[in-house]
Amino acid sequence: MRALLFIFLATVLMPLTALSRPLPPTSAQQHSIDRFFEQYQLIEAKGFEAFAKARSTLLSEQIQTLVVVDGIERYQGIKGHIDSISDWAKQFQTGTDFQYRVIGVLADGRVKVALDGTLTQTYGDKVRTLSPQQHRWTEYFTFDDQGRIATLEVVMNLLSHNYDQSARANFSPNDVASFIYQWFAGFDHQREVGYFLERIASPVDMHYPDAPLRSQADFLAWYKEVTDNIVFNSHELTELEIEPVSTTRWFVSFNVRWQARAANGEHYDVVVNQRVNVVNQQGQLKIAKLRAHVVNAE
Repeated sequence: MRALLFIFLATVLMPLTALSRPLPPTSAQQHSIDRFFEQYQLIEAKGFEAFAKARSTLLSEQIQTLVVVDGIERYQGIKGHIDSISDWAKQFQTGTDFQYRVIGVLADGRVKVALDGTLTQTYGDKVRTLSPQQHRWTEYFTFDDQGRIATLEVVMNLLSHNYDQSARANFSPNDVASFIYQWFAGFDHQREVGYFLERIASPVDMHYPDAPLRSQADFLAWYKEVTDNIVFNSHELTELEIEPVSTTRWFVSFNVRWQARAANGEHYDVVVNQRVNVVNQQGQLKIAKLRAHVVNAE
């Protein structure tokens, strides 16, 4: 039975969770991006002029290039794009660990690429080395109808080297509050079930009024009742309190006013107190335990 349930979840939930993720680029987009980054090797091998000639074959004549470091620099056309690279190279150099990852196609059509590795930054008479953890260098591509690069956004996303690294890396109470609000926003929008399953720790330990949930199958059945019967609902949180238990666990309590309209025409207006244990599991916040009881109902 457990094996059958696992197969069911694997086949049904994977497409649902994929809905919130970027789509893969087309083969033509992937090929163009691969060539784009491979061409940088020409600078050392054959010189900048050879590189510029090769690069121009990938670009729309009207390409717009935007570079964000401390400010925003805009460049127009192929020559402007080549100039943007010269200007960038005056300030940055990549290390031998440089690599890029195509994240995918965003909802607005841009192809997102993450760039990792050590950077050397020169500004004035100062030089500093930026580890991969000190930047979130990202580039965004769009393409014209001929498959040429129409726009390029280079966003360096440099992080301060003075800031406390543990504070940057660890979840804060604000992260936990955001997680709780996003959990209920998911119900407001009646998101796909995979959205919630990704946010529930294993083993499942949840108890709504008259609905103990001890497995993903229990949650699936409970949520199907919701989606089959509720045609509109909203959640208003009050008295939110977050108590850190450790750097990876938080105790959260709050009241939530649930207002809903059912398919049969009934209306609900209920205040529920919830107590939730939130944990950090492999870098993702999840609900480890949930207890709920009705405070009042109309």
